[in-house]
Amino acid sequence: MEEDGDITDGSYRTVAHIEEDGDITDASYRTIGHIEDDGDITEASYSTIGHVENDGDVTDRSYRTVLRIEDNGDITDASYRTIGHLRGPVGVFEKRAAAALWLLGVLSLR
Repeated sequence: MEEDGDITDGSYRTVAHIEEDGDITDASYRTIGHIEDDGDITEASYSTIGHVENDGDVTDRSYRTVLRIEDNGDITDASYRTIGHLRGPVGVFEKRAAAALWLLGVLSLR
């Protein structure tokens, strides 16, 4: 994320890498992709989205889930892979729903 929270052309996204013990640490970040030159998120572009906090909010500072856009541009259940774990009692379905809503909100601001 850029400092102002915008997704811009060429903005790199990072995602937590799972340590051997399953924990996600500050040192466990690697770059996985960027927004294409035209600003679109394509099937070849990966975008990091935040994980669901205990109160259900998705924050910019915490990363757990990676969204992959399918070849036809659709966002499907199969487009998600989970990295790490959830905090609190939030289930996978709630996490995916919150993450999808967050991404759609970001994209609608463009």
